[in-house]
Amino acid sequence: MLEREGEIRALSEALNETLQGGGGLLLIEGPVGIGKSHLLAEARSLAGEKGFDVMCARSNELEQDFSFGIVRQLFKRCLATENPAWWQGPAAQAREVLLTAPTQVISTGDFAVLHGLFWLTANCSHNRPLMLIIDDLQWCDVASLRYLAYLLPRIEGLGVLVAVSLRTGEKVVDPQLLQHIIADPTVTVVRPGPLSRTATQELLGQILPSQADPAFSVACHRVSGGNPLLLRELARTLISEGLSPVASHAEKVAAVVPRAVARLMTVRMASIPQSTVDLVEAVAVLGDGAAPAIAAALAGQDITTALRGVATLEHQEILHSSGELGELTFVHPLMQTVIYDGIKPSKRAIEHYHAAILLASTGADLERIAAHLLRTPPAGKEQTVNLLQKAAAQAVRRGSAASAHSYLRRALAEPPQKDQLKEVLNEVARLTFDTDYEAAAGYLELALELSTDPFDRADLSYMYAKTLHFLGRVEESVRVVDKALEDLPEEEDDHRRRLMASLAALSYISKGMAGQNAIAEQLHSLPPTESLGALMANAFLAGSEVASGNSDGTLRAKSLLANNRLISGNPAFNQANFELLWALSTSNPEEGLSAIDFAISEARKRGSVTSLALFYLLRANLGWMNTGDLTEAENDARESLLLLETTNLETPRADANATLALSLIEQGKLDQAGIVLSRSGMPDPPPTVGLWFLLLEARSHFLYARREYVAALEAAQAAGENATGLGFTNPAVSSWRSQVSRCLYAIGRREEARVYAEEEVKLAQRFGATHSLGRALRIAGLVSQSDRSLPLLQEAESLLRGSAARLEHAKALSNLGAALRRSNRRQAARPLLHEALDLATRCEAAPLVAVARSELAAAGGRPRSTAVAGPRALTPSERRVAELAATGSTNREIAQALYVAPKTVEVHLSAVYRKLGIASRTQLHSALLD
Repeated sequence: MLEREGEIRALSEALNETLQGGGGLLLIEGPVGIGKSHLLAEARSLAGEKGFDVMCARSNELEQDFSFGIVRQLFKRCLATENPAWWQGPAAQAREVLLTAPTQVISTGDFAVLHGLFWLTANCSHNRPLMLIIDDLQWCDVASLRYLAYLLPRIEGLGVLVAVSLRTGEKVVDPQLLQHIIADPTVTVVRPGPLSRTATQELLGQILPSQADPAFSVACHRVSGGNPLLLRELARTLISEGLSPVASHAEKVAAVVPRAVARLMTVRMASIPQSTVDLVEAVAVLGDGAAPAIAAALAGQDITTALRGVATLEHQEILHSSGELGELTFVHPLMQTVIYDGIKPSKRAIEHYHAAILLASTGADLERIAAHLLRTPPAGKEQTVNLLQKAAAQAVRRGSAASAHSYLRRALAEPPQKDQLKEVLNEVARLTFDTDYEAAAGYLELALELSTDPFDRADLSYMYAKTLHFLGRVEESVRVVDKALEDLPEEEDDHRRRLMASLAALSYISKGMAGQNAIAEQLHSLPPTESLGALMANAFLAGSEVASGNSDGTLRAKSLLANNRLISGNPAFNQANFELLWALSTSNPEEGLSAIDFAISEARKRGSVTSLALFYLLRANLGWMNTGDLTEAENDARESLLLLETTNLETPRADANATLALSLIEQGKLDQAGIVLSRSGMPDPPPTVGLWFLLLEARSHFLYARREYVAALEAAQAAGENATGLGFTNPAVSSWRSQVSRCLYAIGRREEARVYAEEEVKLAQRFGATHSLGRALRIAGLVSQSDRSLPLLQEAESLLRGSAARLEHAKALSNLGAALRRSNRRQAARPLLHEALDLATRCEAAPLVAVARSELAAAGGRPRSTAVAGPRALTPSERRVAELAATGSTNREIAQALYVAPKTVEVHLSAVYRKLGIASRTQLHSALLD
């Protein structure tokens, strides 16, 4: 720990901040041998002194596909001690992850697992602060990385500090996910530097038998770069070669360095017997935590001989044993790397296979067995395929699709026998469907080639067509569906409807795709049934109808969603649920919010991170934005993005960024909106597949707010081109015409502005959504000639009054009041502007607040206090928190019930107390009734 005073001070400060309610990520980063592990050990010691509970794990390069391997190391004590408090609430959902053999037959959704692990962490830190230590994060498995990515944004207030070391220059499993983690705002980075010449002299003095000459020390410092590990090994090599540390030998130091690195382990092992060499190689193959009995068996030794070897290796500072079973771990990961790399590749492969079979015979964790099979060459062994399939099924039950994908990909390489090949292909195709379109397309193509059953081909074709579609291979996707329809027996109705529904869905989100109307007509002509295919067909018809502005789609969606009915049974049908919720919310945001709330509740129980992220996005975009709950829209959009960061889906991320940007623009947070839009990555030109008009509209509104009207016009026109090219003509879906109208009016092209505004009014009247028609009438009023302006604005305000569209109503009130004020009807304008100011304040729409206040002053009115107060001032989230608190629920119970972090509950309660003018929970019940 020479010259590490600054680093130790940073460790201590991070621990102190955690004690004060902070917490976050402490990242110790640097090259191999710089002292990262020593600093983690120091952090562990300091944490113990400060009263922290400490849980540790070390990543292993050989186990990067071992799902939740690091998580299981961290929390293994939770299973061993069985403290009931640790498993309270949602934490129980994480128990399956830690078990050697999960007991559930039904797979746990990956969101449920991540949320359960979050609460296990929170529960473990409830009575005393917690430090989670992970050495060599660069080798961490993807599932554990996703846990960290989920934990860190929610860590504030938990009293948890995550301390990790990261070796630079190493290949990682998921670079994007790792970068997302280490870029977290809570991160404190510690980068230990090389030792100085003075420290080098001191370190050599601790190791060498005699004091090193200064010139000799300078030579050692120069060739080692001040790297502590290399210096120690250099000194040990010098001793073994009998080179005294005198000035005359300074020039010989450089020649010793390669041998010091190469002999990092061999120098220490030169005198140990071959049986001990065999044992340490067995441990290198098995990985950290190897049981002595298993290592002995792999080395072909009896346990007595092996234990003698362990004693020798501990004396040589190569291995150390710990735990009740004496599990074997390398003192430094580099030692394992050197020994492992020193085993001939052919022998390594054989040893990994033997390790897998040996572990299987002892009933070891299936994924630990699979980790070895991944490092064996294909050999056509049925047993290997079976073990990998079982490991994949277990990984799915644990909520780790990434690990399951790795196991099945390796199983395909074995390869399976012909009758088993189709089964494995189907498994891996369904696993990657909706998460990795490139991989899924390849698997599905092969599965289709092998499948002869028309019903199986129909299911596979549905998924294959969708993957091809989102890869931009639209014509291919249509051919796949057409072929599957041809192959189906004439009398088969259910699968036929599913395939036709998929064609309908593909058609209305693909620019220029022919045949949309013909497909819709065919679906309309089919007799009604209650089959799954009919439900899917109706869902996609509802979405298609709403996209084109046909209000029948809303009625269809309402009927299908009656009593919160959602289609279930296959992940492929998630799109149908999304279509139904989208169709309903587009027409009626209030009804949509209720249905989406139910969908979110269901997704939290067993759903995927991806589906939950999409539902949050839907609620933000079509629910909260249309009702004017801007902070709720911002929060849901951010939550959607946090979840999407752990997936590889780009298009939903762009939509979430667009929604977040719009919510920020309406709140007047232009700087933040600009940052969001700058990271959104709009392709130029926009792809033919996907709803890119959302992002283009957001950019237009941002530029308009900055008074860059020409650029705003171009973005709005591009949004219109994308929307109409996809068949989206409904202004409740995309109000690009209103935005074009505003921009044209701002640059003096007023006649053109009126044409666009009038067109939007006609389309909005056809569909009939109140918020959309109110907006269209308001914009038409703003750009119309004076004799038409007031009637249009009055019609807009009257229509919106009493609706859920509070923000749009506030804008209509403000615009109408301003128009009345300009026509010298100040007395009539003042109550409207007072109401506009009140509504805008409740929506937290700062720019609109400023406009309404200015207009009110100009109309001779005196703005009342704009402090938001009373039960009506509470946001929906604040209201939910307040109601639960009023019933006596604790903050942790509220957080668990609402799937938020405890800190979020604290923030909401503070806002509730301020808005209600109270000081404690005991006053909540009566205050909420006022």
